[in-house]
Amino acid sequence: DVVHGDEIGFSNDLDNESTMMFITLAKGVPMIMSEITTAFKRHQLTVIRAQVEPLVDDGEKHTYLLSSIKTGTKLSDMERSRLREDIDAIIKDERNG
Repeated sequence: DVVHGDEIGFSNDLDNESTMMFITLAKGVPMIMSEITTAFKRHQLTVIRAQVEPLVDDGEKHTYLLSSIKTGTKLSDMERSRLREDIDAIIKDERNG
């Protein structure tokens, strides 16, 4: 059996003016979307589109289309790096209760 872990990824190539963020959770976490959207606000990001899909074995795939409120466009390398650290910490905190 292949065991998948939690993953966070970004793409600036799927849309001209926004960044796609992917979060794959091996096991769904109740109310984590609220924590994630709070992080987006903290980082001054606008959510253009959000989608959550169930995966096998209670996993979830979150997809967010984001833009920076400051620039009105894609996230910079620094913005993506800081957001990744924040979301990673949220997932770890939720996993550890």
